[in-house]
Formats: sequence, structure tokens, C-alpha cells
Amino acid sequence: MKHLARIASIVLVMALVMLTPGLAAFAQGGTDPQCTGLAEADCQILLGANGTMDTVSAFSIPAWSLNVSFAAEGESVSLTASGSGEIVLPADPAAGAEDMVLHMVIDEASAVSPDGTESGSLEFILMGNMLYVNIDGEWYGGDISDEMAEGQEAAGEEMGGAGVANPADIALALEGLDLSAAVSTTRDADAEMMGQSMAVFTTNVDAAQVVVTLLTFPPVLQALMGAMGGDTAGMEEMELTPEDVQMLGMIFAPMLAGTQISLTRWVGVDDGYIHHIEFVTDLSLDVSMFASGEGAPTEPITGNISLTSDLAGFNESFDITPPADYRPLEELEGEAEALGM
Repeated sequence: MKHLARIASIVLVMALVMLTPGLAAFAQGGTDPQCTGLAEADCQILLGANGTMDTVSAFSIPAWSLNVSFAAEGESVSLTASGSGEIVLPADPAAGAEDMVLHMVIDEASAVSPDGTESGSLEFILMGNMLYVNIDGEWYGGDISDEMAEGQEAAGEEMGGAGVANPADIALALEGLDLSAAVSTTRDADAEMMGQSMAVFTTNVDAAQVVVTLLTFPPVLQALMGAMGGDTAGMEEMELTPEDVQMLGMIFAPMLAGTQISLTRWVGVDDGYIHHIEFVTDLSLDVSMFASGEGAPTEPITGNISLTSDLAGFNESFDITPPADYRPLEELEGEAEALGM
């Protein structure tokens, strides 16, 4: 059952990151990098869709599928899952996940690792701090406030005690960041969906260039040095020379040379909503330049993440009702431990 719990966690994270309206707001001031390569009319369609999605308070996910695979040092793991769901967003975007309601159905999931293969299905509802999980027709539920707090604290420790930043604070900190050299978009052939024409846009991201751009952006560099315990005094005024930027490029370009990221969005020509999303990451991370000694990795870490989702029911009301009767979540964990899972 641990595998299935991980499935639920991954699906939740992917849903929040990739499906929440406004996810595609790359712009941090100035010319929007999403428009790089687009004609002005196409740029306005895409930016208009982002603005329309920012007004969405709730939406449904009629169908989604997720495929994840990673391989390193001769071992590989993979995960496949598919299902449907609904999301009700908080009225105040700054409120965070506490006021979000998420209902996700995983019809079919399979996880493969060196330890074997597990498959199954589940349904879960996240309502505020309450989590309800339905496995094999049995509901389990409980308050996960402590677990959420522990997760935020652990994430903060990983970031050198900086804590977990609010997305609005992150956007403010990145204001002025220019990613136009790392992002480009094409207008693909139109498609038909939900009774209307869809303008299809594919945005490609140069992962190595993104890393170099972030590392040469003073606020990001300052935050990174702070997380590592370094002295950040005066870094707001620091400027890297062209030679410094070239050196960073020489380091990260070969390390991420095989990594490709793309995001495809289908925009309704009539209503301006984004009705379909395809997110694909092909990972090839060569860490050999940082490795030394016997047993150090010599082969790249490779992987693929593919998420496809349809979006509908914008601003509709959804009847997401938690179960009246359920067993404590601790019993679910206890059963898994008893089965050695």
C-alpha cells in the first residue's frame, strides 16, 4: 500500500502544479517568454487563455494519465496511473492548500521497482486538513495537520531553514527574470474538442539555459547562498561578467544536454479556456563531472515524466462529500505494516 500512497502523493503534486489555473504564467515582467516564436495574434490568444484561467474557481478533470520512469546505476522504477477528479480552488490564492478541496479517483495504477510490481486503485478527498482515502470499498480518514506541518518543516530544513515560500512570494522574487532565451512556443495545427476548435500551442523549455538564467539572477543566487549558509551581504548588487555566465553554461549545458521539457495547451477558440494539457519531461542528467572515487556514478540518470489531462466544468459547483463513516488513517497504516507493505 505504500506504493499506492506514493501514487496518490505524486498525483496530488502533479495536479496542483500542472493543472491549477495560472500554471503557465511564466511572465515575470517585460515580454512574456511564452510568446517567443509566436506571431502577435497567437501570443494574444495564449496570454488571453492564461488570464481566463486565472479567473477559474473550480474545474473538473474528466480524464488524466500519468507515466513516470527513472533509471540509474542499472536499476529502474516506473509508475503508471490514470483516473479523473475535481478541484475547488481557495477563494484567496494566498491562503494555500488549506482552503483547497481536491477529489481524485485513480482507476488504475501500477508501480514497478526492483522489489516487484504492485497495482491497484483508490480514491481520495483532501478537504482542508482532512484526508479521506477509499481502498477496496473501505474509507479511512483523519486530520493530517501535523503531517502537513512536518512536511513543510522538513522542506524548510532542506532549504537551509528558509521554510516553504508562498507562490505569490516566489513570483514577486522572480519579477524581472527574463527566460526568453530558454523558452520558445509554436502554434501547432488546430484540433477539435468539446464541440469547438482548439488553438494548440507547444512550449519547449531549454533546461540547461533555465538553470544558467536562474543562477545568474541575483535574487535566486542570494537565496541559494543563504540556503547553503553562505554570506549574502551585498549580493543584491552583484553582477556576473559574460565570462562567468559562459563558464556556468559550459558546466550545465553538457550535464543537462539530453533533458527536454515541453508543455502543450489546447485553447478553446470560442471560450478561451485551456481544455487539454500535455506535459512531458525527458530527463538525462550527467553527474559524472561531479563524481569521484570508486563506485561513483558514470552513467547518466535518465527518466521520463508524462502527464496528460483534459479540463472542463470551469467554475461549476461539484458535490464533493466526505464519507460520514470512516476508519482512522492509522488503521490503514497499521494494515500496511502488518502485510509488510
